[in-house]
Amino acid sequence: MRGISIDDILKIARITGIAVSPRGDIAYSITRMDPKEDKYRAELVIEYMDGWKAYLSWESISNTSWSPSGTAIAFTSRRGLKESDKGTYIYIWSGRGEPRRVAYLRHGVYQLGWVDESSIIALSRKPVEGLYDDEGDYIATDRIPIWVDGEGLTAGTKRILYIIDVDSGKTEILAEDKEDIYGFTIYERDIYYFTPIDWRKPHINKLVKQGVNRKKTVILEGYNISQVRAGPKGVYALMHKNEIGIASHYKLYALGDEETCISCGLDRNIDSIAGFRGENPVIIYKDRGSRILAEAGSEGLQVIDGDNSYIHEADAGGGVVA
Repeated sequence: MRGISIDDILKIARITGIAVSPRGDIAYSITRMDPKEDKYRAELVIEYMDGWKAYLSWESISNTSWSPSGTAIAFTSRRGLKESDKGTYIYIWSGRGEPRRVAYLRHGVYQLGWVDESSIIALSRKPVEGLYDDEGDYIATDRIPIWVDGEGLTAGTKRILYIIDVDSGKTEILAEDKEDIYGFTIYERDIYYFTPIDWRKPHINKLVKQGVNRKKTVILEGYNISQVRAGPKGVYALMHKNEIGIASHYKLYALGDEETCISCGLDRNIDSIAGFRGENPVIIYKDRGSRILAEAGSEGLQVIDGDNSYIHEADAGGGVVA
């Protein structure tokens, strides 16, 4: 048996961006290295419930997100941009023909979500007024500048939410807070996002509910939140109370009039909410060298897969777990 070579490594394909539609169709991205061009190539694959498959080969694909009806998928790509260019485009694809370019965001996109069939939410950045000149160079900043590929220096910018009209591409600011918005989910047309209470303590967050009418309500605060995700019957969050500092385990909570811990009987850190099987959340957590995929139901956690494997990524919806 020979050892692994550089050529072997370059042939490894990465599957990311798994997204299951409300109808059970599965989308995912396959990324491979192109040694001749010295760049990565991406392929978006959609496997439909009826057995038909659609393929789209592009330079980069990320942030895949299905429309509520499951008839179209939104994604981001830097196709057409030079390596020195900042930002990314947002596209919509029906699985047939060419994707349609909807909008451009100069400071990149971290997350996409649909409010309805005509509106998309994008988590991106905007420059803080007074910190840049007309050419985009710093005037002054009191925070350490961090470089992010495709974005440039991020100090002096803030993560906010934009709402984009699918038909016209009109892009407007929907929500911004005192500090960065870390992540969001959408439930019954309301946006739930979490953000630090103070940038000096980024692990102490608050969860805010905002409607498209811009009215805001603080749902909870004082938790360290890593993810929020809406299901068929409500909003769920991974969070903890910093019981032993940043080493505390993230637990699964159902959010309502009061937050209810669903996984407090599990002495493991939960990595992500991977979706929903029916009304039950599907989660991923580490255990004894494996990464487990499990369903959190009324009778506790039921392992779906991962006892003898390592689940890197998953999504669930429409009765399908992928």
